[in-house]
Amino acid sequence: MDYKEGVCAEEIMRSIRLNILDATLHTDAIHRGGGQVMPTFRRVCYAACLLASPVSRNPSTLVFSEEQKPGTPMSTVKVYLSVTESFGFNGELWLHTTGQAFPHWCVLDHWDTMPGSPLDKGGKTEEVVTKIRMHKGLKPEIFSLDSYYDKL
Repeated sequence: MDYKEGVCAEEIMRSIRLNILDATLHTDAIHRGGGQVMPTFRRVCYAACLLASPVSRNPSTLVFSEEQKPGTPMSTVKVYLSVTESFGFNGELWLHTTGQAFPHWCVLDHWDTMPGSPLDKGGKTEEVVTKIRMHKGLKPEIFSLDSYYDKL
């Protein structure tokens, strides 16, 4: 099953596998359609993700920056830069090199695991997830496990 968005920030989930060991479905076929099963399955997946100690992964780009040094030809500098920390990078680079260096191109290189859990209050990961949620128009706080737990 393709699972598109996670519980923390509704971002694409990677490296996840959920095994359904047991399911009790309604005996009437009309009540076993996707409209009845999928919302329940989504809540089960969200609850499982919250219980599994989720982590956030941050994309890192490979930036090639070209600098001109007096009396020498241009040199290429290889830099890995976290996307969340890349905002304002161009301006800072121009400021500190007096306009002599500029990022030539950036490409997604790999994903880094952010330290801590998005569920830990006051951590950097929780702060990043909160910003993503607010940018998407979601409530800033991640729903608790109780909101996905249904009792009959």
